[in-house]
Amino acid sequence: MKPNKKLQAIINWAIENNIPEENFPRNTDKLKEIIVLNLNSLNLTSLPDELEELTQLLEISLYKNKLKEIPHFLEKLVQLKKLNIDANELTETKGLGSLTRLNDLSLKFNKIRNISNCFGNMKELEYLDLQGNNLTTTKGLSRLNKLMYLDLGINNISNISNCFRKLKRLKTLFLHNNSLTNTKGLGKLTQLEFLVLDENSIEEISSCFGSLKQLEVLWFNGNNLKSTKGIGELTQLKHLELSSNNISNVSDDIGNLTQLEYLMLCGNKITRLPESIGNLTQLNDFESCGNDISNIPETIGNLTNLASLDLNYNKIKYLPESIGNMKNLKYLHLRGNRITKLPKSMKNLTQLKHKRFSFVDENDRPISITIE
Repeated sequence: MKPNKKLQAIINWAIENNIPEENFPRNTDKLKEIIVLNLNSLNLTSLPDELEELTQLLEISLYKNKLKEIPHFLEKLVQLKKLNIDANELTETKGLGSLTRLNDLSLKFNKIRNISNCFGNMKELEYLDLQGNNLTTTKGLSRLNKLMYLDLGINNISNISNCFRKLKRLKTLFLHNNSLTNTKGLGKLTQLEFLVLDENSIEEISSCFGSLKQLEVLWFNGNNLKSTKGIGELTQLKHLELSSNNISNVSDDIGNLTQLEYLMLCGNKITRLPESIGNLTQLNDFESCGNDISNIPETIGNLTNLASLDLNYNKIKYLPESIGNMKNLKYLHLRGNRITKLPKSMKNLTQLKHKRFSFVDENDRPISITIE
């Protein structure tokens, strides 16, 4: 079929499938010049091979259709820079190997079981999203040495020990909701700045974490950590979440995180906070609700930048006088503790949004105390 006839065939297909004209020009001259093609949410089960005539395309979005395989015409669109096939029914990734100029690929929320070897041809790829598939392995990713963003969350991956050794430029990595039991293999990612490991079965912080000198954000919620030992190596951290683990011991080395601005420790089994918590003088928001903490160290008064402190539902009986030094504190949450008297220094906390607190006494009867 001649090129113009192929273009007309594409237009006829678009009309038959009720594709909006603003997304798909009905004029052959305009059609062959388009650089962005949007075919989202059209319930398409297939696409015509004649689309290979749109050789100027740089970006294609096929989000939320019913495609079961990579469309064949894509092999010919070697200029393509960005491709989105999210929320379809893909089970494999064969057919992408010729897209050697691609730098942004999103295949999240499909049914992909493994990563084709053809991924190794996409040497320019910087952004890759494979969230919400059925992956059990990361084999096939090791040659993507320009990758800067990788999302592998919500899969069934249990082992990452060898796959990341060549991803030297990676800055953002999502591995949440998988089946990981350890973090071996992450130590090679020395440029990593943002790491999400929520909802796995990891029991300890690997010594390899010490290599992640650029890491600024770490989400480690919903694992099986018993201690924070080793976290102190990450001295550039600004945001740390360790909620819903089995942590009973907050190690002294947490005091090394002097750049930290946000710390979440809720829903653990912590009985005490170390004196070194007072070193975190950049902290703006500290949440440690739902633990077994019975007293707070005097050094907490060093946290003069703190705007929000959540200590709800612990076993605290008294607060140190030093809490009055926290002049920037606006939100203080103490519900469900056993405090019967507030320190006089709390009258210095003039920025507080509320000054009446609810506690329970030793007989679990509710009491309220107001800062005078």
